[in-house]
Amino acid sequence: MATKLQTNKEVLCVSSGTAAIHLALILAGVQKGDFVVCQSFTYIATVNPILYLGAIPIFIDSHPEIGNMDLDILNEAMQYLRQQGKNPKAIIVVNAYGIPSDINRLQSIASEYTLKLIEDSAESFGAKFQGNYSGTQAD
Repeated sequence: MATKLQTNKEVLCVSSGTAAIHLALILAGVQKGDFVVCQSFTYIATVNPILYLGAIPIFIDSHPEIGNMDLDILNEAMQYLRQQGKNPKAIIVVNAYGIPSDINRLQSIASEYTLKLIEDSAESFGAKFQGNYSGTQAD
C-alpha cells in the first residue's frame, strides 16, 4: 500500500511530469471509476494519468484573466457533485504560464470536500505564491 511522502524529507525522481501526476494519483488512492477534478485549460499530459487509472476526469473552466482553474466555479461544481452523490478523490490544478494558483483557497476547498490536492507546476517552476514556491504546498 502506498503512503504519503513526508515533505522535505524524501524525494522521488520520475521520467516526466505525466509520470509524477500518475504517481501522485496512485498515492491519493485514485482507482477505476473514481472522479478526479481538473481544469479544462491544460495539456493532455495532465489528464492522461487519470485515464490510465480508469478514473473519470471532471473538467472545471478556467478563470478568464489568469488561465488557471476558476475557484468560484470549482466551489460551485463541488457543491453540485456532492448533491449528486459524486465525491471526487482528488483535484489536479495546473499552474499555467508561470502563474501559481491561490493555493490557500484550493487547500480550503480540498479540505472541505476531503480531496487530495495535486499541483501540476511544470509551467511555473520558480514562481511563488505568498512566498512559497509553486508545487510545494499541495498534498
